[in-house]
Amino acid sequence: MVPSGLLLLPNGLLCGVRNPVALWLFTRSKRSRPSWGSADRTGQVLLIDARDTAARVGRGRRTLPDKARNRITDTFAAWRGAPGQASYEVVPGWCRSVVTTETAAQNYDVLPSRHVGVPVAESEHADEGEQVGDLTRELYSLFEASHRLETELHDLLRQR
Repeated sequence: MVPSGLLLLPNGLLCGVRNPVALWLFTRSKRSRPSWGSADRTGQVLLIDARDTAARVGRGRRTLPDKARNRITDTFAAWRGAPGQASYEVVPGWCRSVVTTETAAQNYDVLPSRHVGVPVAESEHADEGEQVGDLTRELYSLFEASHRLETELHDLLRQR
C-alpha cells in the first residue's frame, strides 16, 4: 500500500479531539487504470488542507457540510483523472500534489498546511490608492470609536 493523499480535517469533528485530524488515503497503485483514473500519480501525494471547511452543529461539535465533502471528493477525483471530472489544478490554500523527492527534502513532512500555501486574497479595490484611502478612513473611524470608549471608561471610573 502506498499513500495517495493526506487530508487535513477541521478540529472538533471527533468528540473530545480538539486538534485537526489527518486522514491518510492509501491505494495499491497510482498508475493509470480504469478503477483509478487516467492520471498516473506514481511518486506523488495529494495534500488537501480542509481545516476551514467545518460548520458548527452544537456546543463544541462540528461537521463537514455537503459542499465541503463534495469539494474534497471532486478534488481527489480530478487529481486521479477520474472520468467526467474537471482537470486537476493546484489551489493555493486548498490543495497541492507533491512529489516524494520534495517531501524527502523536507524530512518527509507532509502536513498539508505547510505545502498548500495560503489562499490568494481577492482584492475589492481597483488600485492601491483606493485601497489606502479606504483603509485610512477605516483607521480614523476606529480612532474615533477608541476615543469615545476611552471617554466613557474615564467617566465610569470617576463615578466610583
